[in-house]
Amino acid sequence: MTVTTWSTPTFRTTAVFDKLGEVEGLTLDQTYQLFNIFGDKSQRLEVFMGMPPHAHLGYVLKLMDE
Repeated sequence: MTVTTWSTPTFRTTAVFDKLGEVEGLTLDQTYQLFNIFGDKSQRLEVFMGMPPHAHLGYVLKLMDE
């Protein structure tokens, strides 16, 4: 029996993709760019996942500008 948890790579990737898909105004290209950022800087992903939804767009746009 396999248990899927947040730390399971496939589950985590799907969860992040779904969460980014909920951010209105992001293009698919921007989503890919953010995957690269979150892959390199996992602490940024933790901050993003813990933020309220209304703060997501502003946060990820700032990340992409760095």
